[in-house]
Amino acid sequence: MNRLVNIVTVSFIIINTAYAQENCTVSVDALKGSYTGDCVDGKASGKGKAVGLDSYEGQFKNGFPEGSGTYTWADKSTYSGTFRKGSMDGKGEMRYTKISGADSVLTGFWKKNKFIGAYEKPFTINDRSGKVNKVDVMLIRKGERAGSININSSQMSSVSNYNANGVIPTITDVQVVTGQYISKTASNISKTAVIRLQQMIFPFRARFIYSSGEIVDITFNEQADYEVNVVLL
Repeated sequence: MNRLVNIVTVSFIIINTAYAQENCTVSVDALKGSYTGDCVDGKASGKGKAVGLDSYEGQFKNGFPEGSGTYTWADKSTYSGTFRKGSMDGKGEMRYTKISGADSVLTGFWKKNKFIGAYEKPFTINDRSGKVNKVDVMLIRKGERAGSININSSQMSSVSNYNANGVIPTITDVQVVTGQYISKTASNISKTAVIRLQQMIFPFRARFIYSSGEIVDITFNEQADYEVNVVLL
């Protein structure tokens, strides 16, 4: 009798699980067909696999691909990476399948299904010392012919000692961590010291050392012309 009860219980669990998956909603039309995996409140949530015109295997949330997973289109092209609300969003690799020849691979970062580049951000301010009040970095121009960095350095007018002794904050050393620059020029414009780096090899990361000992550490990821404004206390 106990064995019969156990068989009936197991059978009920299997049937109930299958019923739950059949009624587990996948919210992307191209993935509607069959679904196996975790389900919460009638929606695909957790780890699962959906197969329709296209297929997807990975993490779901509220019926949408969310988190890490692999999406395969009907033409066998694939994207492996991160998703947000059903869209490619974050770091990933797109592999376009070709009928003849090698597949084309695009690796980098995506935002709402659009490729934004090999890096998530064109630049990163890694560090700055205590008397550096502000660092503004602007990407001026992208392209193969781009590749320069202008660094404009000044002091806050309320605490500047320029009027007292004529001192302008200047960069005395550029410590290259990654990449390369070929030429460097320096000049003074009014109360601002300007250093221009040219013929860059990117990604370029450097620590810019001021005469006062202050430090600004910046990584420039994309090949471009940049304008940097540094204000010291």
